[in-house]
Amino acid sequence: MIIALAALALTNPAPAALARCIAADCAVRGAFTISSDGHGFIGILQMADGCINVSVPDREAKRLLGKAPVTRTFRGRVAAYAMGDDIFEERMNGRRIGRGLCGDQFLFVR
Repeated sequence: MIIALAALALTNPAPAALARCIAADCAVRGAFTISSDGHGFIGILQMADGCINVSVPDREAKRLLGKAPVTRTFRGRVAAYAMGDDIFEERMNGRRIGRGLCGDQFLFVR
């Protein structure tokens, strides 16, 4: 039961953080892990009210890949993933963005 609840929380986007970060750059804090979907890196920041996908610079992503969750604060702006059957790769400012498990938006950190 606890495992199921943890998985549900992981994929439950944080509505307050998303709304705040769409309008302007903002800061969010939580437990951060990173992975790669084979196309790019994407992190998940788990907060008390849900989670948010986070794209950090590749250098930082490579350093954190495979590590235990760390408490981090990130500043950035939320962007939506491009949707469509013919979209195979997401890029923003030259950075490849992996698909996250936490909704259809991500926080882009410069």
